[in-house]
Amino acid sequence: LKDKGKTDISLEVVNRRIPLSRKALGYKDDEFFQLKDGEKLPYRFGAFQCVKDGFNFNTDPDGRHTDGKLGCIFSFEVLHGGPAVQFSKTRLSAARIGDLIISTFPGEATSPVAKALRDGFIAKTGGKLKDVVVLGYAQDHQLYITRENDWWRGGYEATMSTWGFKVGEYLINNAIDLTVQLTTTEKEKNDTGILPVDHYKLDLTPTIERVVTPEAGTIATQPPKEYKRMALEPMTFIISGGWVGVDHPKVVLQKKEGGAFKDVMRDGGQRVYDDADYRMVLEFRKVAADKVHYEYRFQELETFPAGTYRFHVEGQKWDGSKRVPYTVDTDAFEIVPGDNMRVNTVSLEKDQIAAYVSYPAGSNDDGKSDFGALSATGHRLRSSLVRWEVGPPLPENADVDIKITIKDSADKEEIVEVKKLNVYKKDKINIVTKRKEGKETTSEMETQVSGFTAKLPNTLVAGKYTVTIEVKDAHGNTGVWGPKELEIK
Repeated sequence: LKDKGKTDISLEVVNRRIPLSRKALGYKDDEFFQLKDGEKLPYRFGAFQCVKDGFNFNTDPDGRHTDGKLGCIFSFEVLHGGPAVQFSKTRLSAARIGDLIISTFPGEATSPVAKALRDGFIAKTGGKLKDVVVLGYAQDHQLYITRENDWWRGGYEATMSTWGFKVGEYLINNAIDLTVQLTTTEKEKNDTGILPVDHYKLDLTPTIERVVTPEAGTIATQPPKEYKRMALEPMTFIISGGWVGVDHPKVVLQKKEGGAFKDVMRDGGQRVYDDADYRMVLEFRKVAADKVHYEYRFQELETFPAGTYRFHVEGQKWDGSKRVPYTVDTDAFEIVPGDNMRVNTVSLEKDQIAAYVSYPAGSNDDGKSDFGALSATGHRLRSSLVRWEVGPPLPENADVDIKITIKDSADKEEIVEVKKLNVYKKDKINIVTKRKEGKETTSEMETQVSGFTAKLPNTLVAGKYTVTIEVKDAHGNTGVWGPKELEIK
């Protein structure tokens, strides 16, 4: 391609930040609203997961949702007491590089939206703009964007939007108007005066109910006194907090060090261990007219440091006229090593024994109890190497402390010790999918495994042997397999 390119390609870029509000989108007072006690209450700052149930074109070709009965899970006003900054404005851009036109779109456009953009470019320019590359998820992400008619039909895409049935046409028209500027010789001004954080002089007077909650700032359910790493079910504790829209408790994990509790740091000391991400899951419940509960689920894995911990909580409650801060601490609890490491696919031969060793899978199979069907438990990803049904492997060449006891029919023992795993590969193993009265139903699955093959100190003769395998990893987690009977033929 040397000497075949151009060095004088023209370049033009246009940008525009636009507001997202009821006024900007053109909603009337009796549009995009919820009906409560006969009163039409507009979604002032947007709403989420509306029109969740879709209509089947084959069985109900004329099905449409009805305004006022949109079934929105929540409005942003309820969550924030006002607008959400992320959904109060957005940005559009377009660029011309020589003859190539690129137009951005701030979300995931459905096919009808993409067609409307293309048709609009052609119509607005008299056919000058035919080949335009539209980049979705660009400059912003306002979730899914649909045409108005499609929004009223409901379903997943319509549900995953925030500004109702008019936002699609609004963004389409603005994208077209901005992009066609690239076909003129003028240098249009696109300063809309909209700031990155701007609520456009909207009336921010709170309209959601504020309720006094006398028990706010107390622990309704304490965490258990002991939590074992890798437990199949998360630890739970419940805070009695302030009313929704007033309170969103911040929970920080603290560890006892030198007689005092200190915030636990993670990510190399860069961040406080709090409820801001997947490590803790929150579920909100209204349990009475003046009582709300915030239930937290906490789960940690095999390497988390053992010790004495507690949760420190800071929140706000409504005293009848204003927000009042509160702080409260849970009772202390111990995090201890797990005792449910797994051993499977054990094989005994005359001169060696082999097995796979893993951590427990994120399922309802505890290795011994009956269960009707295999299902996922907890909220933490146990490993990125295996599926949730499979126990995560230990690291390759992991240090371990494994004791294998082999007894013959005369109770004569052979003891074998393993200090390092020497098997790390892909293999097919049997996953227990059901257990009833000790009888197991299994399914074969290929997965990553870790384990060992160990030579026996003495050659065994044919016969039946009772085998027990006790495992311990470098972090103090343990597990026991057996005693079970194996046969050498």
